Amino acid sequence: MVRREPWLRPRVVLLDGRCPLCLRTGRILRALDVFDRLTFVDANDAVERVRYAPNATLDDVRREILVADDCGVYAGIAAFRAIARAIPLLWPLLPLLRAPGAGALSQRIYAFVARHRRLCAGM
Repeated sequence: MVRREPWLRPRVVLLDGRCPLCLRTGRILRALDVFDRLTFVDANDAVERVRYAPNATLDDVRREILVADDCGVYAGIAAFRAIARAIPLLWPLLPLLRAPGAGALSQRIYAFVARHRRLCAGM
């Protein structure tokens, strides 16, 4: 297996294609992804979901974003860290995402937004 630099590894972002906030997030990430490191798939498609995240259920994806690469599958804030590593324009956020205590705090914020995503989509 060839090891690539973390930002060079292609990643697959599994989004809930029926969620307006998820779709908007995907559009923003696609615009920031100038090196085309991310591929977006609708996790409602069971074939695609099993292909990239075989152990994930549809409920898992509706609860939090998933990102798959050749090293594994990441969920929630870990998925956003994987995305930030892939997009140079997001690299300035990495120290914040890795700061002590940031994981727990950001996971709580992420979980709140994910639970209320229908309301947040109207922001």
